Amino acid sequence: MKMHYVASLAPFTFILLASFCGFCECYESLEFILPDTENKLGKRCHDFSGFFCLRKYYITARVSPRVFHWSDTMRMHKLASQVFFNYNWFSLDPKDEDHGCCYSQIKTYMSYGQPFGLSPDQYVARMTDLTSSTYRRLNTVRLRYDWLKCLNIIERIGFGDGNIVKLEGGFPNRSIALPPNPTGDLFVFRSDAIDKEMTFDWFKKNIMCPDQPWICMQYP
Repeated sequence: MKMHYVASLAPFTFILLASFCGFCECYESLEFILPDTENKLGKRCHDFSGFFCLRKYYITARVSPRVFHWSDTMRMHKLASQVFFNYNWFSLDPKDEDHGCCYSQIKTYMSYGQPFGLSPDQYVARMTDLTSSTYRRLNTVRLRYDWLKCLNIIERIGFGDGNIVKLEGGFPNRSIALPPNPTGDLFVFRSDAIDKEMTFDWFKKNIMCPDQPWICMQYP
């Protein structure tokens, strides 16, 4: 196993208050599950990919007055079935067995897209937009502590808008690592620097593109 320490001199900052526009207006996140076999979702993800699984697009404020339409479920099924494999947007719900689609994707839209005024097409467009931008920052990290490695292991990670970095779980002030991937790389970050080093560009280059190389060609 090759261990890589991703170093930075920049301090880590917990921002406990939302930005001036308010938490409900600003917060959004594109979230990923990491294939950590020590938790249920990570183990399910690992069945499909040793690098990452796209999980959900999450937003906290309505974007339009659009309401439920009877065709939303069928439309979402059609769209998800067309894109899930190339984006590693696999269903992690046992109801989909080993097929990877599409119960979970429909459920995700019904929970995080439709109630906020997004049509199936709009939601899938946001789920599959992997463009790097200044607003797409690390804003969600779910951790578990590995007592053998003495590291916090990332189970879930999210990038998006909103000046809040939510660190959940883990052991305070210990280094943070991504689960080992099929290439044998173990990337380790200082807990006081992960917000500066774990950029969306870094995540794409080192985690997403080794599994789906087309991503770096279409979204450089």
